[in-house]
Amino acid sequence: MLSSLNSKDFKVKILISTWLIALAGSLLFLYQYQFKNLDFEASFTHFPSQSNLAFDDSKYNLYAFLHPMCVCSEASLDELNNLLHEVDSSKINSQIIFLNKGILSKEKIKEAKLYKQAKYLEKHFGTKIIFDEDGKEISLFKAMSSGGILAYSKDRELLFQGGITDSRGHRGYSRGRDYLKRLFKGERLELETLPVFGCALNNQ
Repeated sequence: MLSSLNSKDFKVKILISTWLIALAGSLLFLYQYQFKNLDFEASFTHFPSQSNLAFDDSKYNLYAFLHPMCVCSEASLDELNNLLHEVDSSKINSQIIFLNKGILSKEKIKEAKLYKQAKYLEKHFGTKIIFDEDGKEISLFKAMSSGGILAYSKDRELLFQGGITDSRGHRGYSRGRDYLKRLFKGERLELETLPVFGCALNNQ
């Protein structure tokens, strides 16, 4: 009888240990996923003449590259909305570039929540929405991760490259948004490069 009880206790301990190990592994995976980032592989120090994106020589120019199905980037557009509320948006030519490739047709993109968020920015801040056919602009600028932002001066000089969230899906203060806020309010700042937290842009 005692032997049977000890055997049952041992099995219970094994099951509990296995469950705790699995739980710890899952939590570690989620933590690593939340803070996994892909930076711009390389970037131009000045706005490239090869690009077909519109550039306004009288304003700051901001370009946000997005995968239309990336849930993480919903936070990025929320933070972009907050940023544009905090500064004089009339001095910024802002554009959202959606990956439009393969199964990501214009019709599919227009069904996404991100597109609805982008339409809000278009209505309130004049943000332009671009469908990047075959990901040509994304490839040109070597944007690796959804939510990546590039900002240029009126003189076409690169001022910022990176994200405006500090982790995947993070809302609230971030170094990127704070930097752009200060930049658009007229502070003279050095080029800032920050990580981008979002889905890979080479995935359809």
